[in-house]
Amino acid sequence: MERVLWVGPRAPPQQLGELLQQQQTLLAHYADVKTAIGAVHGQDVAVAIVTGDQPDAPKIVEELTVTRPDIQVLLATDSGIERQVVLSLWGGASGVLEFRTQSKQEIVLEIQEWVGRHRMVMRERDLLLRLHRLNEDFLKTIVAAEKRAIELEEKLEAASRPKEAPEDGPTQLLIIDDEPVVHDILKRILSKHDCTSVMDGESAIKAIWEKGFHVVITDKNLPGMGGLEVMQQIKQLAPETDVVMITGYSSKEAAMRALELGASAYIEKPFDDIKLVRERIDKVIEHRRRQQKGQKYLTVIKDRNRDFLDRYRVLRADLEAWMATHHPGKRG
Repeated sequence: MERVLWVGPRAPPQQLGELLQQQQTLLAHYADVKTAIGAVHGQDVAVAIVTGDQPDAPKIVEELTVTRPDIQVLLATDSGIERQVVLSLWGGASGVLEFRTQSKQEIVLEIQEWVGRHRMVMRERDLLLRLHRLNEDFLKTIVAAEKRAIELEEKLEAASRPKEAPEDGPTQLLIIDDEPVVHDILKRILSKHDCTSVMDGESAIKAIWEKGFHVVITDKNLPGMGGLEVMQQIKQLAPETDVVMITGYSSKEAAMRALELGASAYIEKPFDDIKLVRERIDKVIEHRRRQQKGQKYLTVIKDRNRDFLDRYRVLRADLEAWMATHHPGKRG
C-alpha cells in the first residue's frame, strides 16, 4: 500500500483520507516535519503534503526535499491559485514571480537567486559529465587490460611466479662445467653476453647467492653435486632463471629428464656444430626477453589503471564536496 504524509498542525480533510483509502493509499498525519521524517525513516513514502498556511511552509518543503529527495512534495492551500500557475509549475517552471505583491527589488533578488541556482546546476552537470566520461574511459581500459592480461598470462604460464623486469645491459650467464675447454668454447660462442664460469655445483650455488643470473648452462655430469640436482636447487633459489643442460650424444633420456624437471633447453657435447649451440642458447635468451617484455607490459597496464583510479577518486571527492556544500542531505 502506498503511503502519503500530511504535514502541518491542521488535520487533513476526513474525506481525503477515505478517498485515498479506496485507492489503496494510506494517509498519515504529522504535526511537524521532524516528527514526520523520524516516523518514516527507512520506509517508502510516495508523497508528502505540506499545509501552506504554516508560516514556515517554505522551510518545511526545503527540509523534506533535501532529507528525502525520493518523496514528491505537494503544497496544500485554501487560497485561490490560478490553475495555469499550478499547471506551469507541474510542467517544469522553477518558481513564480508575483508582480502585484513583490517589490521590484524582491523580484530582482529572486531572479538573481535563480541565476545562482542555475550556476550550481551547471557545475553539478559538468562534474557528472566528467565523472561519466572518466568512468566510461576507465571501464574500456579495464576491459582491454584484462583481455590483454589473459593473453599474456597464457603465454607466460610456464613462469612460476611474477618477475621484475631485468636491468638493461648484457645477459648474465653462468657456465658450470669441470672441463676448462668447455668454458673457453662457450665464452667464445657467447662473447656478446656477460659470462661467469665455475667448475662444480657447489660453486654455482654460491655464485647464485652472490650474483643473480638470467641463464645458467650446466653440464649434467659434475663432480659432487650432479647437474640435475644443481638445476633443482637453482629453480628453488631463483625460479625465474633459465637453465640449459649439457648432455652427451648418448644421453637423450637424461636430456628429456632435464626438460621435465624445468630445463629450458639442452645442448649436446662435444660441440660439433658451434652454430647450433649458439642458436639454441640464443633462442632461450630471446624467449626470456619476450617474457620480460610481457611482464613490463603488464606493469604499464597496472600503472595506467592506477592513474585512472587516482583521477576517479579526485573527481569523486570533488563531486561529493560540492554535493555536501550545496545539498547537505544528499550523498552520491
